[in-house]
Formats: sequence, C-alpha cells, structure tokens
Amino acid sequence: MKRILSRLSIAVFASLVLAGPVLANSVFYSWTMNLRVVDNHVLHTMTAGTLTHQGQVWTTSTDVGFFPSVLIVHLDVYKETGFIDTYICGATVQPKKAFNVGTQFTKNCGAISSGDCFIVVWKSDDDHWNEQGQGDLITP
Repeated sequence: MKRILSRLSIAVFASLVLAGPVLANSVFYSWTMNLRVVDNHVLHTMTAGTLTHQGQVWTTSTDVGFFPSVLIVHLDVYKETGFIDTYICGATVQPKKAFNVGTQFTKNCGAISSGDCFIVVWKSDDDHWNEQGQGDLITP
C-alpha cells in the first residue's frame, strides 16, 4: 500500500511540474516601421491569465528630413472580438538615437480571457526615423 501511495504521489507531482509549461502561453512577434504605423493584424492565440507584454525597440536608420528627436513609439495590444476590437493595454517606448541600440519595455496588462490578440505599433507622426522591434505576449 505504501508503495502504491508513493508511486501515485510521484505521478501527481510530475504531472503538476509538467503541466505548468504546457498551460503557460508565450508568443513572439517582430516588426519594422518605416512610416508611422505597423498594423499587419497578425493574430496571436492567448490563453486566459495575467498578460505581460515585453520587448524592445531600436532605431535602424533615418530618412531625408528626419526630426531632431525620435518620437515615442506606442505598442498597443488589442483583443479581436468581432466587429469592434477591444483595447487591452499599451506600452510606450522612447527609442535611442543611436542605431541598433535597444530600449526595453515591460507592461503588465492585467487579466485577459482566452482568445486572439494583435499588436498595433504607432507614432504620432512620421518623424523619418525608422525603427524595428520585437516582443513577447505572455500569460502564465
């Protein structure tokens, strides 16, 4: 009887340890911005949980007529809900002027239900600075 109970305990413990990574959800995305908006509407399927949005943004080049300062980049997360998509949260990043030097960000977006999310990256104007970025959407 002790042997069966011991084996059962080990099996339950192993299942719980392995279930954590299986239940967690993390999606990676990347983007390139040469004007002022990136909205490719790529959908990322997320599980329910507390959403964390993290990543980094960097400048890659400038175009003729670039502004003296780099404008703030906004990274907004939306949930696709049909006719009108729902805004979940947004992060703002001030990119560095030095090319290919990343500025990191982390944003706790709160609890979400499962479903498809997408990212919209934008600036208030085309400042003629070109940026790239990458990030992760994570629900534990």
